[in-house]
Amino acid sequence: MKGAPGVEDAIVVGVPDPIWGRKVVALVRVSTGDEEREVHAAMLADLAAYKLSKRTIVLAELPRHASSKNDYRTALHIALRETGAQPT
Repeated sequence: MKGAPGVEDAIVVGVPDPIWGRKVVALVRVSTGDEEREVHAAMLADLAAYKLSKRTIVLAELPRHASSKNDYRTALHIALRETGAQPT
């Protein structure tokens, strides 16, 4: 994910899915004005389709704690809001 062209940083979380139980959602920060489709296409060039996140959300900044570590709780809330999934 982080090795894809234009992707500067990424956080991956799982959101509830009625069919699979959970699905993978990636929150990414990009170096240019890339959109979700462009980032997804760039990742598809390097990864098999089954390894890709089901949804890629492009953000200006990723949620971090004061220690600069990933804030997974906030990332999950963003992913839930953007995908419309219901928390379990």
